[in-house]
Amino acid sequence: MLMDWGLTAATSFLDKVHGLDVAILTKFSRRPWWMLRRLAAFVSHSGDGHLYGIITLVIFLTQAAGSTKFLLAGLIAFSIELPVYFFLKKKVGRPRPKDTMVGVNVWIVPSDQFSFPSGHTAAAFLMATLLAAFFPSLTTWVFSWAVMIGLSRLLLTVHFPTDILAGALLGLLAANLGLSFTSP
Repeated sequence: MLMDWGLTAATSFLDKVHGLDVAILTKFSRRPWWMLRRLAAFVSHSGDGHLYGIITLVIFLTQAAGSTKFLLAGLIAFSIELPVYFFLKKKVGRPRPKDTMVGVNVWIVPSDQFSFPSGHTAAAFLMATLLAAFFPSLTTWVFSWAVMIGLSRLLLTVHFPTDILAGALLGLLAANLGLSFTSP
C-alpha cells in the first residue's frame, strides 16, 4: 500500500512538471519571433559537436598551457556524458514537443526521436565547464554561450524546459568528473 502511494505521488509530481513544461513551451512556441529563431538555429547548430573538436584541436596544436590535461579531461568527461545521455534517451523515451503538443511548429529537424535530456545542452555545458576551468578569463563567455544553446533548443521547440535543465546538469556533472581526474 505504501508503495502504491509512493508511485501515485511520483506520477502526480511528474504530471505537474510536464504540465509546467507544456505551459512554458507553449508561450515560447506561439511568439512570432522569426528573426530570433533564425539566430537560435545558428546558435543551436554551433552545438552540433563540430566546434568542440575544432576548439580542442586548436588548444592541443597550439600547446596552450594544460592542453594535454584539457584533452584528457574532455575525453573522460565525454566518455561519461555520452553513455549516460544515450541511456537516458532510450530509457526515458520522452517524445519531442511536436509529438505531444498540438500546434507546435518545428523550426529545425531534431537529430533523434526523443527529447530527454538535451544532448546539445549537455555537451555545451560540459565544454563550457572545461574551458572555464582551463581558461578562467573565458568563463562568462563560454557559460553565456552554453545557456544560449539551451535556450535556442527551447525557442526552436525541440525540447521541453526540463530536458534543457537535465542536459545542463548532465554536462556539468560529467565535466566535473573529468576534471577531478585531471585538475588544471
